[in-house]
Amino acid sequence: MLEELIYQAISPVLPIYPDGGVPEDEPPLPYATYLRAGGHVVTTLSREAVPDLQHAHVQINVWASSVLGVSRLIRDVDIAVRTSGLFEGKPLSSPSNLPSDDDSFGLTQDFSVWFKD
Repeated sequence: MLEELIYQAISPVLPIYPDGGVPEDEPPLPYATYLRAGGHVVTTLSREAVPDLQHAHVQINVWASSVLGVSRLIRDVDIAVRTSGLFEGKPLSSPSNLPSDDDSFGLTQDFSVWFKD
């Protein structure tokens, strides 16, 4: 499953949670969240074959206590996605700022991920 692959690729860099799955007491900074946001549907001409190749657009959000820290971490996440041997990942956008209600700093980046189910 995609969720397991994202966790395996990103957790060596920093803790990562599914969007909406962050513990209520919020984990200490830094951490990341991810959201699966659609993707391409893979179809075949055979009605009997169900392809095992899947695609997803994945948004990864990184939170840290400083601008420099979040910038370094989103770069590390980008490298982890691009070089993962678990799936084929490439960035769809450069990092963008995320608004924050507290003293944390956030960046988000979108990726295209192809994986075998």
